[in-house]
This record gives sequence, C-alpha cells and structure tokens, in this order.
Amino acid sequence: MSPLRDFVPCNGGADGFLPVEQNVVANAEEVFLESENTSVFDEIVGAIEDIVVDDKFQELQSDILEKHFHHFDDSEENKLVYTEIFETYTTEIENFIEAELSDRVQNFSMDTFLRQLKDRRHDLDGDIFEMLYTLSDFLAFKEMFVDYALMKRSGGPDLSDLLSVSSIPMD
Repeated sequence: MSPLRDFVPCNGGADGFLPVEQNVVANAEEVFLESENTSVFDEIVGAIEDIVVDDKFQELQSDILEKHFHHFDDSEENKLVYTEIFETYTTEIENFIEAELSDRVQNFSMDTFLRQLKDRRHDLDGDIFEMLYTLSDFLAFKEMFVDYALMKRSGGPDLSDLLSVSSIPMD
C-alpha cells in the first residue's frame, strides 16, 4: 500500500500534509456508518414490505380492525377506548413484525428501527410507511380505523354488474 494513502493535503501542516487519523478517517467512518445504516434500514424496509403482504400479517391486522372498528366514528372527539385499542394494536402488530424481522434481519432492533423511522419521517413516502406510522402516531392509527369503519358501514360499492358468469357448452 502506498504511504500516500495515509496522508492528505492540508494547509495547516509544515509539509502541507496531516496524518489521515487527524483529518479524514473520522469523516470516512461517518460516511461508512451512514451508508451502512442506510443499507440496513433499506433491508429492514424491504423485509417489512414482504411481511405486510403476507397472509398471516393481513389476517392479524384484519382481525384487529374487525374486532374494534365499531368503536370509531369520524368526529374530533377521541374516546378513552381508542387509547386501549391503540395499545393493543401497537403491541400485537409490533410483536408480529419484530418476530418476523428477527428471523429475517441479522441483529435486528425494533427500538433502533423506530428511531430511524421517526428521524426519516419527512423523507419517506408510501403505503408501507403509512402503516408503520400507525404504530407510533395515534392520529394515523385513528385515521386508519375511521376509514375502515366508514368502509364497513357504507357497505362498499356494488360491483356485481361488472362480473358475468356463464357456462360454455362442451361438445
């Protein structure tokens, strides 16, 4: 290895160079760690995308929504029961996702991931992040339940006219 790799130009040294340890290594480590954190964060997000489309997760979330949606209405008032449901929802969904991520991502830490998610909240967009915000943001959680309750109460659109089933004679 070339000895020049250990030194970088600098205006402050007598010979115009300072040892890397004093000038560049700290910045290189920061960039490396930032890049490593980003790739781990991206790996976790990818794993969560796989988890939330899995039938087991969909069933868990649907069961919770179905069990509690009748408590929610589209008003400014927050009922006391919302807090209890929020705690139940958060615990069950977090435990499920954490167990799945522990199997899929080496050295996974939910606390670290939630901090990173909160720090990057304004930079992240998409359905996966909206679902994750329901774990830490009460208003996002409430909105999800209110939307589900409104959908269940409206009965949804009648799509029966769009589908026609007929038999084909076999000769």
